[in-house]
Amino acid sequence: MVLVTYFFEFSNLFNNNMINANELFQVTETSPAVFANSKQVSLYYVLTLILNREGEDLLYLTTPGFVPLLPYDPEDMETVIQVSLSDLLVNVFFTQPFWFIGNFLRQLKGIRQFSSPATAPLKNMLMNLRTEQNAQSSLLFMGAMHELAGISPERRSDRLLSAGSQNAALKIAKIKKFVMENFRRPIRIGEIAGVVGLAPNSFSNFFTRRTGMHFCNYVISVRIAEAVRLLQTSDDSIVGISQSCGFSSPAYFNNQFKQYQGSTPKNSREIAFRRSDFSYPEVGLHECCSPTLASI
Repeated sequence: MVLVTYFFEFSNLFNNNMINANELFQVTETSPAVFANSKQVSLYYVLTLILNREGEDLLYLTTPGFVPLLPYDPEDMETVIQVSLSDLLVNVFFTQPFWFIGNFLRQLKGIRQFSSPATAPLKNMLMNLRTEQNAQSSLLFMGAMHELAGISPERRSDRLLSAGSQNAALKIAKIKKFVMENFRRPIRIGEIAGVVGLAPNSFSNFFTRRTGMHFCNYVISVRIAEAVRLLQTSDDSIVGISQSCGFSSPAYFNNQFKQYQGSTPKNSREIAFRRSDFSYPEVGLHECCSPTLASI
């Protein structure tokens, strides 16, 4: 019954050009060695499936700001599949009829491991996502997330993390929230650093060390994502979109857009109007910032 409800709601979103299946989540396949040595946090919810050569496969869900500091042995792994949930998809989870999934995500903190019986039905679906992302696979993924949210506590476990990891994750969460609320104006590094109680230089080092990217680049990339959404879902002028996304000038917007997207805003809009694929939803992004010497 739940899947039937999801099907009708998702069909409406797709048919009304409110969702593009390719923008809901990103699937990557990582080598065991790279995964085991990674010390960087994710800015998103990440579902990780570890396929082992022998023994049980492992499934983890990591919340934003945490790094999976777990006892991995890369020698035992065959491959690692990770599904990163976009902020756009998380926003959908907090709407009807998907609120059950959203409530589940809201209660998470850190890393949650699911038992082998719970992961078995999801294994093939997650593997198929590597090569197939469309409306049907998105619906199946929503159903899988619903199943995870409904797993009883005895079939899942919260991994204990050090206080340092938890404190860092809280800082990341505050940073994302602040950017979400202020991306339409310049944000000074000193201002965002003060939000998490750090000096400007310490803040920049902290963010880069924890996420593997500069704060400036993170903010610009999210702004670009919002600009792409507006280009494909609105009739606003490119100049207007540039201003609404917080860019200091149309020229700077065009330059950054081409850097991040590989095409100009005009070309991106023309391609969107020509294609028969679905567009972006009208739900807002979780975050998105205009560089000056001391601000972003």
